[in-house]
Amino acid sequence: MTTGVVRAASLADEDGVAAILAEYCDSLAVVIRDTAADIRSYLAPPGGLWLAHEGAEIVGCVALRPLTGEIGE
Repeated sequence: MTTGVVRAASLADEDGVAAILAEYCDSLAVVIRDTAADIRSYLAPPGGLWLAHEGAEIVGCVALRPLTGEIGE
């Protein structure tokens, strides 16, 4: 089993990204969640999202996007 394969995500990964983010939000009982537009803002420049895989399954991610000026999340 291969763990920790990381690659940059693209718009083609939107459904998988939404699923891993929903799982994360469910685990923390997050009420206000990212919309589809929010998720796409991570997938297109100047944002960035990287996926960690275990085999074919997405098991984690890191996402960055600018908010205003020099502030990002």
